[in-house]
Amino acid sequence: MGTHTLLCLPDACILMSNFVILLYLLFVFPGMISAHPCSTVFCSQKSSIPIRFPFSLESNPHYQDCGYPGFSLKCTGLGKTVLKIPRSGEFFLRDVSYAKQQIWLYDPGNCLPARLMKLNLSGSPFSCPHHLEFTFLSCPKNQTSESGIIYCLSNNRDVVLATYNKLWADLMTSLYCKIIGTAQVPISQRIRPSRGYLIDLNKDIPLSWHDPDCKTCESKRGVCSFKSNSTKKIGCSNMKSDNKAHLIAMVVTLSITLPTFACGLGIWCHRNKRRSSRSSTSDQAVAHPAFSVSRQGFLGFSSLPPPPPPPPPLPDRDDNSGTSQRGVTSQSTDVPAHLAEMIIQSFPKLVVGDSRHMTRPNGNDDVCAICRSKYRQKDILKILPRCDHCFHAKCVDDWLRIKIECPICRNSTFFP
Repeated sequence: MGTHTLLCLPDACILMSNFVILLYLLFVFPGMISAHPCSTVFCSQKSSIPIRFPFSLESNPHYQDCGYPGFSLKCTGLGKTVLKIPRSGEFFLRDVSYAKQQIWLYDPGNCLPARLMKLNLSGSPFSCPHHLEFTFLSCPKNQTSESGIIYCLSNNRDVVLATYNKLWADLMTSLYCKIIGTAQVPISQRIRPSRGYLIDLNKDIPLSWHDPDCKTCESKRGVCSFKSNSTKKIGCSNMKSDNKAHLIAMVVTLSITLPTFACGLGIWCHRNKRRSSRSSTSDQAVAHPAFSVSRQGFLGFSSLPPPPPPPPPLPDRDDNSGTSQRGVTSQSTDVPAHLAEMIIQSFPKLVVGDSRHMTRPNGNDDVCAICRSKYRQKDILKILPRCDHCFHAKCVDDWLRIKIECPICRNSTFFP
């Protein structure tokens, strides 16, 4: 019983390890099993910008069909989220509000005023909710104060200023400044410039989108997505329902996995047990008219393959009576020598097993009565019919070629 259990342990460990891995994937990475393929992603673990519909991620081929046209994002090697506006280039994404449908952008080169002078939102789904028209002026450095200078556009001789006040711009150009450009600058509704020029144009650009309209869905704490890839119609899914569906999926998965695992483990152990039994008793014991040997052998003995061809006859020997014999002689019966040899070789043989101990009904225990030596493991024994006494095969063969009777009980009825 212990041997069978040990044989089953390695395979049981393999099944158990596979089951533990399955549970780990099920609970630690539930998205791998039942999450929607368009679930929320991030550019890095430290990123605070969730990427989900209507945005898509270029670097993930499985995520490209999750976004609305014009809302494609990509990630930098440093984990920054990048939005490319067709006619204005790439900007870093500072924040996004899905409820208000707004984003805040900033310049990767830290010179946002230069980007604002060339900002063109045509061809993109984004627009400026609030904006002011600014005039950009280049003025001599020694003729202006330090306030309002755009340093990334200035140099040692001239400085660049920006103003939304046309009267102030006209006044400055009539004195010593020149206009280098105008631009519609997006501003937040909360910002109200109180002077003739904006204090800081390096603040983030606020942009908004109107299509697709998911404000109602977001207000209900739902998530917008395509109903299907073919129709491209927008639908709203309930996060609580999705979580409930995920919980149901986990319960169903466990209810199938646990019984399957237990059943598989039982079948595996049962097969190993049977395989172990077959390997330990691959050869059945030799059938005998006087007794039968069990499947596992008789007290540690296992049967041998068919006996080899008979050996050549022994040389002439003198028995106790002093008569000379050649081959097999008969003291109690007239049996031809060749027939007697065949009968001797037909007697059942056994090989001593691990126990190295036997107890026979008429037993001579574990000692050969002919040579008086104990049986050792793998010794080949021969059983005499009728009396069931065992001896070393070689010892009893030599004995029977001289005396056709049992060395112990002197029974010779096994010869015809």
